[in-house]
Formats: sequence, C-alpha cells, structure tokens
Amino acid sequence: MFEVQMLMLGGWENCWSDGDDKPQVFATREEAEAAIDEHLADAAQAVEEGFLDEADERDSFRVVPVGGGDVVGDS
Repeated sequence: MFEVQMLMLGGWENCWSDGDDKPQVFATREEAEAAIDEHLADAAQAVEEGFLDEADERDSFRVVPVGGGDVVGDS
C-alpha cells in the first residue's frame, strides 16, 4: 500500500482522504503516481479557467509506502 504525501508548512503529510475522511491509500505505487498526475492536470485546468491562481508543483508531492520502505519523490 502507498500514500501520496504533500509538502506542507510542518513537513510531509498525507492530506488526501477518501470519502469517509480516512487517509487515502493506493494499492500500487503506479496508482499513487497516477493520482498525482490527475491532480496536477485538474489543477492546471482550474488555473486556465480562472478558478485557481496557481497550481501545485510536482516536487511538492511524493509517494511513500505505508508501513515503511523507500520514499519516491522526496525533495
């Protein structure tokens, strides 16, 4: 299992949740990376349409195995 973490003021944290307000996790690293890509594409579109001033940066996200292991995308 993997989670997406975002770099916040206090450090890296999983700020994504599922529909039940539980931290969102993904079965594979690929699914987590795809979720980041989708989020960034949606944010870029929202900027183009004037709903956001700016989109998140890719390096503000990383994929972390739940329960330990190698971190991918750690800045």
